[in-house]
Amino acid sequence: GGGTDRTMAYRFRVRTAGGKQCTLGPCLNDGATILQLAKLLEGKIGIPTTRQKIKWGYPPTTVNNAQPSESLKSIGIRSGVTLMVDEVDQSSASLLKAMSEAQ
Repeated sequence: GGGTDRTMAYRFRVRTAGGKQCTLGPCLNDGATILQLAKLLEGKIGIPTTRQKIKWGYPPTTVNNAQPSESLKSIGIRSGVTLMVDEVDQSSASLLKAMSEAQ
């Protein structure tokens, strides 16, 4: 025998807009959701889940916080990627979205 149950644990590098860098994990697994990731980030870097803007990959893809029950796997996030987390003011979040779409 000797087969170990290998549910994939994620590891991330995290960069914040303020220039802080840290690592997250090993944590979560293939079934983990955006909300679970956001909660871990909140504990790690102190930005509330409702104010996180998470980007990853190159060119950067923004994680859609409006779909908190989506799994990380389904949106394509893999272990080892760098997550860039900005803190957005709730009142300006919709404004930022409108501005970025206007460009």
